[in-house]
Amino acid sequence: MKPPVRRTSIAARLTWMNVLVSGIGLMLAYVSFLAYNLYAYRQAAISSLSGEAQIIGSNSASAIIFNDVDSARITLSALKSSSEVVSAAIYTPSGDLFAQYVQGANLPPMPREIPQGSTHADWVDGLDILAGSQIVLQGKVAGTVYIQARLHGLRKQAIQYATIAGVVLLLCLFVALLVGNIFRRFLARPIVSLSETARMVSRYRDYSLRFTPQQSYDELQSLTQAFNEMLTEIQQRDAALEQ
Repeated sequence: MKPPVRRTSIAARLTWMNVLVSGIGLMLAYVSFLAYNLYAYRQAAISSLSGEAQIIGSNSASAIIFNDVDSARITLSALKSSSEVVSAAIYTPSGDLFAQYVQGANLPPMPREIPQGSTHADWVDGLDILAGSQIVLQGKVAGTVYIQARLHGLRKQAIQYATIAGVVLLLCLFVALLVGNIFRRFLARPIVSLSETARMVSRYRDYSLRFTPQQSYDELQSLTQAFNEMLTEIQQRDAALEQ
């Protein structure tokens, strides 16, 4: 025995279609907005970190010349004001660690090769950003500053945007459902009336009935004309058979 076929009215389908289209549009807009804001946030963080590395390098030049490690550490400790900086270090041209600054149990950043022809570089690995800037004195590289940062704010911002988008999405879907229920009466009522007329013709075999829609649409006019012409033809054939 076949299970009964579940039927859904065209009015309900129009409403849920409206809600579905609105939901998809809002989700696409949210994803685009989130991707752009996260990209802009990361690029701003990279630019800020590179600037800090260059400033630290300029302020540490005299400390490297006079081999003043304490002064270099004091300069690096100025990064405490940045909550996203987890470690920083100054390396000599030979690759030896000159001075470092770390937060908690973090390790100092490992040196990386800066491309030739450039005095600074950036490396991104997920939420971690490493900025390197060479300390140049009289045309020679006296050392390199590396600053390691972890973008905790990026994840926090993504969670905040997701929460806000979820609330806005629910509100918009509720409004879309409410508006859909209002407009579906104007869109689906003529079709429902046509269905009722066809049901009455089929039940009572009264081919004199005609469908007259209250609303006028191009598609509805064509459907109404074809339906009424079919009833007229059936009525004429029925009358001919009776004669």
